[in-house]
Amino acid sequence: MDFERRFVTVDALRLERRAEGGGATLVGYAALFGSLSVNLGGFREQIEPGAFKESISEDDIRSLFNHDEDHVLGRLANKTLRLAEDAKGLRFENDLPDTQTARDLATLIERGDVSQMSFAFRVKPNGDRWDEDPDVLESDPNDDWHWAEELAKVHAWREQLIVEHDGVPVGFVQIIDPALEDSHYWGDCGPGLRAIDIWIGEPPHRGRGVGGAAMREAILRCFAAPEVTAIIIDPLASNTDAIRFYERLGFTFVERRMFGADDCHVMRLERGERT
Repeated sequence: MDFERRFVTVDALRLERRAEGGGATLVGYAALFGSLSVNLGGFREQIEPGAFKESISEDDIRSLFNHDEDHVLGRLANKTLRLAEDAKGLRFENDLPDTQTARDLATLIERGDVSQMSFAFRVKPNGDRWDEDPDVLESDPNDDWHWAEELAKVHAWREQLIVEHDGVPVGFVQIIDPALEDSHYWGDCGPGLRAIDIWIGEPPHRGRGVGGAAMREAILRCFAAPEVTAIIIDPLASNTDAIRFYERLGFTFVERRMFGADDCHVMRLERGERT
């Protein structure tokens, strides 16, 4: 099987110069877990934690310039290349050799001309999973929420809830105050509003009333605050099943609105109008 290659913008890439005459070390993350790739020709990839663990422990991995074996920059076996998985991704440290290629590369990185790298890999049999669920593909085609990082953040304007069914996590609900949300996704909003996002995961957990129960609980949580007068949501205009679902809960159409590249059907539920 041929190697596949992926180009990535190296997260937190930095060049550490050692004492005079001691060379330099490249430090950064070669891959991030839980982050969607760019469109790779009709599909996007996400690397799961543990993807590199076996290779790091068993293979003599080399760092190469432009994947050229004539320009070795580091090697795992002699510890000039050090790789480790952590909660964020694949972290690397690469002690650069005293070669013209490495010196040129160090200069280019310090100047900011080079900020990307690529890694080559083979996927073991049954080592990948293709998600062709149309609801997943339709739910958020243009955004990468960087969940691995985002879920660790705590904001006063946001409440995040895991949906469980029979003790199994099956979905996720997010309630935000759109007037305080830091990206100003909803634009200029006055006080007294809440916005809800809801995701129900794998197909076996859909169509069983779990989403409806979760949404009704989220609505109750929003209106438990006396200052909240209405709730807003933004299903994709093409997601007619979701729109009908929200209509049954009492939401009414407000406007058709573009959020970035997403064509959305904005809906609103006033206090006292829920079903």
